[in-house]
Amino acid sequence: MADSLVTPLAPSVPIPTFFKPVVPPRVTMQVFLWVLVLGLSSTTSANHLHNSRDVLGGENEEPLSLICPAGFFLLGRSCYAFDDIRNSTWDDAQTYCQGLALGGKLIEMETAEEFYLITTYLRENPHQYCSTHNYWTGAQQREDSQYYEWATTRWPLLFYNWRYDEPSYPYSGNAIVLDCSDDWQWRNAQKTASGTLYKLCEAPSTEVALSSELTNQK
Repeated sequence: MADSLVTPLAPSVPIPTFFKPVVPPRVTMQVFLWVLVLGLSSTTSANHLHNSRDVLGGENEEPLSLICPAGFFLLGRSCYAFDDIRNSTWDDAQTYCQGLALGGKLIEMETAEEFYLITTYLRENPHQYCSTHNYWTGAQQREDSQYYEWATTRWPLLFYNWRYDEPSYPYSGNAIVLDCSDDWQWRNAQKTASGTLYKLCEAPSTEVALSSELTNQK
């Protein structure tokens, strides 16, 4: 497990000039997904989203299989895991995810494609107790500003999916949670809060030659 909850802080990454609105944009899910459909050059079949492994490789290349750590499922090229033990602060949740697998962390949706994959999966696989489930993400408030960054890269968020009345905490020390009861829109919460907050973890997949995997299974 890593000795600290977040990778050491490198010199502060300057916020790009195109990312300086007075208040973080409140993007509705409908508008965002419309822009996403226009911008994505490729899509992933919804029927393939929940596989725990995938097969890669060109026509003349040995096929590769993407393998996830135990307890994780594969979406795209990353692995994800839910945890339904609540009452975790943001720091505790980050530590928990780091302990699940090498490179583990709270989910960081750095691209529009990853956001789409995760949101689609969550909608198609609703939780039994969705009305009480909000999940921590790896997005934390950037120092004393109104902006958020992904904890491991310290790179600012390039898009938001706030609920209509968010962000609701004007002071510092916040992180973003996914609201299961409201179409997985984003809310902010104090990192020291716990209550009914759960964890959504992410870890890198591992590429394994398909022939090697089949040999190991014999």
